Amino acid sequence: MSSSSANATRHTDQNPASLKKDPRAFAYIVFYALFANIPFLLAARQMGILRNGWLSLDYLAAGILALYLPRVFAPFLFLFAFFIDLLQGVSETYYLSVRVCLTNLNALSDLPPGRLGYMIFITFILLLALALAWALRTPRPRRLKQHIALCLILTGSVFVLIDCLSAVCRSGHLPGLLHPSHWSQSAALPVEYRLTRISSIRMARAIVAPAPVGFFMPSAAAQILDPTVFHASGLASSQPNIVLILVESWGKANDPAIRAALTRPFEQPAIRTGYTIFQGTVPFQGSTVTAEARELCGSNMGFHILEATAQDLASCLPHRLASLGYQVISVHGMDGNFYHRLDWYQRMGIQTMWFNPELQTAGLPSCAGSFSGICDPAIAAWIAHRLTSDQHNSQPDFIYWVTLNSHLPVTVPAPLNSPPNCAFSPTLLQQPELCSWYQLIATLQQSAAKLATDDTGHPTIFILVGDHAPPFTNATLRDQFSPSNVPYIALIPRALSSAKPK
Repeated sequence: MSSSSANATRHTDQNPASLKKDPRAFAYIVFYALFANIPFLLAARQMGILRNGWLSLDYLAAGILALYLPRVFAPFLFLFAFFIDLLQGVSETYYLSVRVCLTNLNALSDLPPGRLGYMIFITFILLLALALAWALRTPRPRRLKQHIALCLILTGSVFVLIDCLSAVCRSGHLPGLLHPSHWSQSAALPVEYRLTRISSIRMARAIVAPAPVGFFMPSAAAQILDPTVFHASGLASSQPNIVLILVESWGKANDPAIRAALTRPFEQPAIRTGYTIFQGTVPFQGSTVTAEARELCGSNMGFHILEATAQDLASCLPHRLASLGYQVISVHGMDGNFYHRLDWYQRMGIQTMWFNPELQTAGLPSCAGSFSGICDPAIAAWIAHRLTSDQHNSQPDFIYWVTLNSHLPVTVPAPLNSPPNCAFSPTLLQQPELCSWYQLIATLQQSAAKLATDDTGHPTIFILVGDHAPPFTNATLRDQFSPSNVPYIALIPRALSSAKPK
């Protein structure tokens, strides 16, 4: 090639007018501004996690960095942005810390086959996106890189501006972009109207300012049992049976009609005659395991309970009741390896553990759901039979039951033979998913109320408490519940109710 031809080529490469026609620039911008979001959006839809906006600014940042780094870094930058997106979405959906999500990735192997199928599909889409990130060659001319970077920055700015204008129109003020509760379900702009998300900033705030661990946390069990069993004089000889039921996804509904309907099974005359009823709320943090630490140990240690030693757990409820002569029994419709419950239940002092295999061997049926396992009503009947058959036993029972069937995402319609009617509430009628949740919780409450009315021949305290608010991914449904408190109801035999909870 002659020098004149080379000079002409260089001149053409640096001509801004010709750069505007380069198809590589358009493809690059479209990929990082739009297509890069597709794998996460599909994952959010199929796996039931919060998306917190349609378009991520993290992918735009990855695209800008990829312009100035060797080509091999582009897929890794995209993958890192996707991983942060997914991790933050799971964390916020299920009230888990980022650390808990990272240290419990092995729980993915326990997902139902249908959800594993979704993960395989998402993985295929992700691999396709990684291939595109690799195939999109970074343009060589510095001027073109600058133009693409500027275009990505302007695109992100337009996205944020649209969200800000929407927030001002809806609420009259701007949201705090860097606040830890940035555009959460209670903020100025509901998630269904939100265009942008910044998962990296949200996750960084959560990591930099984690919640304190190992401190006292109010629990329904402590409020009821401490004054009734441990501190009340004259009750050592009676030693009532105790049934503590941790109800999956029983959150405090904002609608008083729904709250009242869920506790109505305990208002029947047989229960009011035989028990003093106490109701209240306790604060919650995190998911079901965190609630177990709250109710059994009165602690906010959360997932640290999985690695706690027997000495760490010596003051927890199972050990304390065992020291009083109780038989300490746990019941859960899933496999005991899930979240390593077989291990830390034993270290906590639980003497007999009934999980899915043992309950199946005992003839209890399984029910479908997001996590299929033993049917909750069948477990309630099984507990009633055990209490009745143990009435001549010199040792009282402490039975700790973690329910399962109301785990989200719920099936619509609810897989129940005779589901409770949702017609009393317009909110339930308008939201089929919320109606299914209500029907599953109400069925569990009915089963527990029947358990309380069975004649076990020995006084029995019943405590039902929610683990966390139902983690709906629909912001409208999520806003139907308190984000900080869960309800409880306790039935104390009237012979013992002189020792009232504080």
